[in-house]
Amino acid sequence: MVACHFRSRDRLFAVFTDPVDYMDQWASDAGPVERRYGKPSFTVVGNQLRITTRQYFRLDAGATPIEISDLPFVRFEWALNLMEGHAKSTDVAPVTIVVLMYTEEDFVDVGGHSVFRGTRYLDNAALSFGPITPAHILVAS
Repeated sequence: MVACHFRSRDRLFAVFTDPVDYMDQWASDAGPVERRYGKPSFTVVGNQLRITTRQYFRLDAGATPIEISDLPFVRFEWALNLMEGHAKSTDVAPVTIVVLMYTEEDFVDVGGHSVFRGTRYLDNAALSFGPITPAHILVAS
């Protein structure tokens, strides 16, 4: 990321909208299910930046077809970590100044998963094949 002064929202949005900055490789948490994040798409709506992201899941090669019950706990989180950098010639690492996110600071338990209060997550028990509706998205409280 390039340090600069943001005189417009478009200049700020440009920092986040380059798809090359986003990983889209398959990864695993040492279980049989692998996860891959799709490159996000960005749309400016009024004065807001709307970000659409996707997650894909698959089982290891040679496994049976994936079932809904195979899906891991899926949470919808975002955070913007604003950091203070230094000249490249120094050995000082960047320092976090503030992290912006929509959740609270305390943790709650959701089905054995510790998540920030206010985190949105997918209700796997209510899923079926087809569209994911707002009723499938719950809020940790």
